[in-house]
Amino acid sequence: MNINVCLVIVAVTAWSLSVCAHAQSIVNPDKVSSRQSLLDRFDPWEDPSGSSHAPQSPGDSDLGEQLLLMPQSVYEPLSLRLSQRGTWTSNAALTEDDELDDFFSHTEVGAAFVPSLFGNTFAEIGADYGIYRYAEHSLLDFDSLEARAGIIQALPGLGSSSVWLRYNHLRLLSGRGHDEIFTDHSIEAGLYFPIPLAARQSAFLSYASEFSIDGNPGYARRHEHRLMTGYKIEPTDRMEVAAYYEFAVLDYIEAGRMDLLHTAGLSWTTHLTQGIDLILAGSYSINDSDMVGADYEVGDIGTSLSIKVQF
Repeated sequence: MNINVCLVIVAVTAWSLSVCAHAQSIVNPDKVSSRQSLLDRFDPWEDPSGSSHAPQSPGDSDLGEQLLLMPQSVYEPLSLRLSQRGTWTSNAALTEDDELDDFFSHTEVGAAFVPSLFGNTFAEIGADYGIYRYAEHSLLDFDSLEARAGIIQALPGLGSSSVWLRYNHLRLLSGRGHDEIFTDHSIEAGLYFPIPLAARQSAFLSYASEFSIDGNPGYARRHEHRLMTGYKIEPTDRMEVAAYYEFAVLDYIEAGRMDLLHTAGLSWTTHLTQGIDLILAGSYSINDSDMVGADYEVGDIGTSLSIKVQF
């Protein structure tokens, strides 16, 4: 999500930079979501059902039906996550002109509880708290609180696809004083469809629509429709390389504004141990808006260490 109604100009006074940075934070929830795509909100590489059946593959028809006896792991519905990222960005304020490149750190703690309700139906309750701090432009610092609750329906008979319906709450706080600068309540519906390709290779399609039902300030509220496709290969048991492309339509309800956002990303993940990942990732986004001055481009590249514990 990337929104701009002010231009941050380095040559102005510190006071005007502070005002512009604050306004940018209000109208720009993209600073959070552009780094928390559907890959984060619903992990497409994990089957939440913990199914013990072998995944479908192109050669199944040649082999006929086979029974594979494998040790079945116990499903663990509770997960806790801690991650630390260091990222360079080409456009910290997400502006069309006078782009400010910077380095920022992102510390995040999160928890998710996905218990089985019955069959392949799961409840989902989770929350994440993120701290964003910029090296040079500290006036852009902010914190984010995201909470969600919903239902996930796994569909093993349809290629292990899944659908979900959830309530989302987003709250952004200023880095100084932690004053509330943006809040939003929304309902999201989505689907995920995996595409097995070969041994250690897969692709996926995912779609989600998120409808804002309440928020403040009102001019920053928007409906979002996101289509994502991606590819993953695992060269070894401890390594994953993934690429994705996401197209988003951002419809600002009260502002009468429409944005088209294109994002391409690439990541390299090394599993240091079970539950500890080292990730190198980069992305590039182009936002095309029908509002004058709201177009922008931004590239990010960085590394992160993620620790995840399941119970």
